[in-house]
Amino acid sequence: MKGLWIFLFLSFSVDAALPSRVTPNLYFIDAHSQMDHRVDEERVISLMDHGGVYRTFLSSHLKRDPLEIVSFSKEYPDRILPSVIIKGKGYQRKHRSRFSARLAKQANNSDFKAMAEVLIWHDSMGGQFQEVRTDFDDDQVLEALKVAKHKGWPFIVHIEFNSLSDDDRKSYMNKLKTFLNTNPKQPVILIHMAQLESDSVKALLDEFPNVYFMTSHATNKGKSGKPFINMFKYQRLTPQWKRLIVEYPEHFIFALDMVFSKWWVPRKYLKKEMSLWWKGLSELPDEVAHAVAHGNAERLWNVEPKPEDVEMYPPWITKKTMGSVTGYSANRGKK
Repeated sequence: MKGLWIFLFLSFSVDAALPSRVTPNLYFIDAHSQMDHRVDEERVISLMDHGGVYRTFLSSHLKRDPLEIVSFSKEYPDRILPSVIIKGKGYQRKHRSRFSARLAKQANNSDFKAMAEVLIWHDSMGGQFQEVRTDFDDDQVLEALKVAKHKGWPFIVHIEFNSLSDDDRKSYMNKLKTFLNTNPKQPVILIHMAQLESDSVKALLDEFPNVYFMTSHATNKGKSGKPFINMFKYQRLTPQWKRLIVEYPEHFIFALDMVFSKWWVPRKYLKKEMSLWWKGLSELPDEVAHAVAHGNAERLWNVEPKPEDVEMYPPWITKKTMGSVTGYSANRGKK
């Protein structure tokens, strides 16, 4: 009898973990991820295939050169779209001239199709990462904005509202609103949902038609050491997020922002992220799911949709049809 109960429990658990439906013909574009020197091209493509991600906007990180991403994209022109890297060398550091030289070199290369995040406020997490505290009128920020406008690219802003004190939060919110008002025709995308909960996101969407929100790092509240939000509960989009996405379907953009090599692994990419998003978006109206998963990115960056003869599937299906993920990724720290 004990064995029967275990069997029934496991059967129920498996059934409960799978969605009752999957949005027909759904696929994803990861609008912002990063690739360091400790993960190879095969691993990136294999995870994309297993996760149902047709395209990835990819920037370099750590010791990987931006031109290596360009070379990668030439091997997979329909899958990898190189993004200009802003953070790092010279950005909000000494030797600021290095930033301008690197930005100009990338901006003059037509192989780059987007611009990666621009750090406005980035917490160091106790010294683990570079801390950035700057303003929207900083000369380097405006230099990046000028390139984005010239190229017709959205401007991705990294600001961590949940990491700010109450006074700083109010100050940066006012600065953000001024920036949005000053650049009314420029799409401004807040990566990681800006660590804002649904009521604050709604307030911005109600007021500004040029603000957008990127869903990266919005599934793991409290698990990364940073105060990110969580749009899910019990593997479902929460009711307040469902309502808001349906109300503003053109203003949410799917992204993962895989930063370090240790994140380019099946457990993180497939189990903790892609499986959750396949299930979550399938709870929304089909046209809304398609907009968030890929349509909004295609519109904002002027990218062609996936060819109809190419089919993408969720991880619980590809696990059976494709076998194991291939390629290499160092499942260790950031060195």
